Amino acid sequence: MASGTRWQGAYGTETVIGENIMSTFRSLQTSAESLDAYLVQTGYWSTEQRRERNKCVLSPCGFFLSGDDREKLDAMARDTHAALQQVSSDIYTAAQSKTQSRESQKLLSIVRRCSRGLCDAKSAEMDRIPDVIKVDLVRDIRGQFRIVEVDAYNPRGLGFNVLLDNMVKKCVSEGGSVKTFDTISHVACLLRGWMGRLKAIAFIQSDHERYYNPSFDLFYQALQSHGFFYEIIRESEFRVETARQILSRIDHNVFMIPESIENVEMRDFLMQQGAGNCFMPPKAFLGSKLLLPYLRSMRDMKKHIPETYHVSRYDNIPALDDCEFILKKGLSSGMRGVYFSSDVGFKDVLDGERGKKRPSYVLQKVVEQKPEFVDIYDENGNLTQGDYYFRYIAQFTRDGIIGLDITGRPDRAVHGAKDCIMVPTILV
Repeated sequence: MASGTRWQGAYGTETVIGENIMSTFRSLQTSAESLDAYLVQTGYWSTEQRRERNKCVLSPCGFFLSGDDREKLDAMARDTHAALQQVSSDIYTAAQSKTQSRESQKLLSIVRRCSRGLCDAKSAEMDRIPDVIKVDLVRDIRGQFRIVEVDAYNPRGLGFNVLLDNMVKKCVSEGGSVKTFDTISHVACLLRGWMGRLKAIAFIQSDHERYYNPSFDLFYQALQSHGFFYEIIRESEFRVETARQILSRIDHNVFMIPESIENVEMRDFLMQQGAGNCFMPPKAFLGSKLLLPYLRSMRDMKKHIPETYHVSRYDNIPALDDCEFILKKGLSSGMRGVYFSSDVGFKDVLDGERGKKRPSYVLQKVVEQKPEFVDIYDENGNLTQGDYYFRYIAQFTRDGIIGLDITGRPDRAVHGAKDCIMVPTILV
């Protein structure tokens, strides 16, 4: 959509959207029936069980990302990718050193505890980090994006990018002229650069991730439409010989090895056979929140990441009287192991962690936000409005941002719960 394009917004109002205005939520004029039919058609709601399990619904709104904000996110992506590369190199250097400082020992201890049976600090793959990294953002009260998590070993959101990008194309009357990130095209391009002429790849599915199967299916199908052939190795069906045959057929190309595999035989087999041929090098520790203080210390990152501290008997933390903080467990998902300073259990967890030798939590200054007023459909298909807090899930590469899907809840504890809404991004 070009600068100055007129958009038919909520309630029939017409708004001129320019490249340098603040990004905003606007109605897409989509019906509840079209959104419901789309979710069924894609397979996301193909069964009653899937419909019940994936109640997180699509909003009839879109987030219109201004040209100015996109430029800022591109710069943030480049800074973040460079910072992660530097931290990864620092880990490798520390692991090779014969003498280690206390800080290096602490860093290597974090890597050991967060490797999840995959690559360790001395891996020959240490010079590689994932080409695509998932970064969780929020917007402060001035509308500026801030990084709250760098989940660098997590491709699970890519299926949601496909779901939301295609929703705009198929459910919005102006879908043919409205521009989205088209994340899957960027990922396909990166895969071609990594794989060369071969276009066959294996996807590994752990039992723990079965909730994500509907979005995984969307991602696989979208890659297939770009000319890729894929095979799936499931933990629930794992047999060594079968997996060996699959990897042999596709020249051992593996998208990633999930850190959540509980079958030790399967995990060890994949690390032996496919670790060197993973599109996402198997460095689960890069997704730990315990790396946030190191990332923040890298060049240009303090402007992106709020104050973040390790919590242990050896780490200093600021006084908590002047502003709000949030405790986050280093290895956790959703809102498990997360406590705002206003929560009942916050002080007990903080006091307990401050007595431990090694950090398991980080303490982060809360980014002050304000809720956004958006359209939603209730369970009966009636259009209503409500205030929602949002988390912006970005896909970053070394060159810039290639995707942004948005999740909202009525309170600040935003994660993929059943009462969430999902919102697509429209590029202005």
